[in-house]
Amino acid sequence: MRKISLNIGLLIMGLVVLFSCTEYQIPEEVLIDGDRANVVDNAVTVKGPNSIEIQYALSTTEEVDYIECTSDLGTHNISVNSTTKRYEFLDPAIEYTFYLSTVYTNGVKSEAIMLSSTAGEFVPNVVTNLEAVVIDNKHIEIKYTLSDREGVDYIECKSDLGTTNISNDQTGILYQDIELSGLYNFKLTTVYLNGDRSDYRSINARVEVPIVKQILPVLHYNFENSLINDGTVGIAGNLSVASGGTATYISHGSGSAYEGTINPANHLTSTWGGITGNSERTITAWVKISNNTSIVRPIVGFGSRPKGTEANGKRYNLVISKTNQLTISIQGVGSTFTDPLIPGVWTFVAVTHDGTDYLSGSVLYVGNSNSLVGERGTDETIVINTVNNSNPENTLIGGQWKGGDLFHGTFINDGGIDDVRVYDFALTEQQLLEVMQSTAGQ
Repeated sequence: MRKISLNIGLLIMGLVVLFSCTEYQIPEEVLIDGDRANVVDNAVTVKGPNSIEIQYALSTTEEVDYIECTSDLGTHNISVNSTTKRYEFLDPAIEYTFYLSTVYTNGVKSEAIMLSSTAGEFVPNVVTNLEAVVIDNKHIEIKYTLSDREGVDYIECKSDLGTTNISNDQTGILYQDIELSGLYNFKLTTVYLNGDRSDYRSINARVEVPIVKQILPVLHYNFENSLINDGTVGIAGNLSVASGGTATYISHGSGSAYEGTINPANHLTSTWGGITGNSERTITAWVKISNNTSIVRPIVGFGSRPKGTEANGKRYNLVISKTNQLTISIQGVGSTFTDPLIPGVWTFVAVTHDGTDYLSGSVLYVGNSNSLVGERGTDETIVINTVNNSNPENTLIGGQWKGGDLFHGTFINDGGIDDVRVYDFALTEQQLLEVMQSTAGQ
């Protein structure tokens, strides 16, 4: 009896020691606060060609700093915003073991979840000689050659710009008009007809997309029975009738347009200072010219009041010549559009200047709502050097200085002018086309 009692006592003591040792071996950090558990849930490994992807869910992200993944491949900290970790270029003959722990913002780390897996069998990627070419800082062309096409279904190209499947008879893809600057990574994978997928070939390309200036005019007059400037310079660009008379209007499409008259001379003026020097600029307008070939019919102009002695380049005037041709006039000389305008027909007209020193930097445009034709000035001796004179009649619509005379009868427009816009940069032909089409018939 005593022997049996002794044995039972020793057994009980052994169990107490065993349980005590087992409890002691639990990592201390697991027990801190009693709630620092591993939040990694439903963790699995997925084989790929020479790769293993660990996939999991998180039961919570509260107070979690990151997920730590430790293996013979190293220790990697995974963001709480990610639920996968992929390891590439692995040997299919080796079994890899991964330990995933939750690391909290207070530094506490949970015990680990263990996962083991081998990588999938090798599947060749036939993409070779991979390169990325950046074009005009807004397009990226991915180029490559294929070492073999046998059994290849397509090449998959993944990036932040999306996923595109490229047929096996192509050796590249062009990503056009990228809107955001940054470093883009492209991963190309061979996908075979039997469904096999290779590992990927990767390449980076950086684009710095130019900041496009917002397309807003500094002056804008729609002449809906008003001389108010709707452009960005505000009240400084409001118009008044130079002779002190009253502006008259005619119909244009569903709205109204300014009507120039010779007697009384009612052309419009503004104190807006204009665009100086050889700076970029654009003027657009709709015009309906008269057939009065005895006068030059000004549309829009700005610059210094002439004194009769200035060198070419002081004023910048868009006019209709006596031969009904659109002309950009610089101090009385200039460049003329080849084809004359048709009197009595509403026509879109424009001029742009690209910021160079001479008239050759200006382009005249004529449009008919559907199409637009441009002609560049060829003269490289006429200087663009617009000078303001702080005169109350600095910017003119429908009129032009002649000598010292603002009311000269041979420089008055007796036709219709509508939707006048002045920009402080040179619009592209596509932008001009958009302006024309958005204002046609107004």
